[in-house]
Amino acid sequence: MNFLKVINLIQKKSLSTCFPLTFLNCNKICNTRPISLYKKDGSIFKYNNYTVFRVEKIISDTVKLRALEESNNSFSSTSIFVIVCPKDFCVIRSFPDTSIACI
Repeated sequence: MNFLKVINLIQKKSLSTCFPLTFLNCNKICNTRPISLYKKDGSIFKYNNYTVFRVEKIISDTVKLRALEESNNSFSSTSIFVIVCPKDFCVIRSFPDTSIACI
């Protein structure tokens, strides 16, 4: 859960200040750190066939995620959301920071 809180904080900070996240080796304005989640049985978490997400909000002991579409190593936003409990997962894979329009 702490890792997801850190991701959420980084994303909020980038949106409110609009500065390049150069300390994260990103030379453009980044507003998203895409992630994938892995279940305790080792399989990747899928929701409506999406496997890459953006942390949108921390809600008590749950996390609201936005599904992201992946194409040619870039991501785009969708209007699909899911609320999950981080305790249901054993691995969080993060992808390089990126900028996504319409979030």
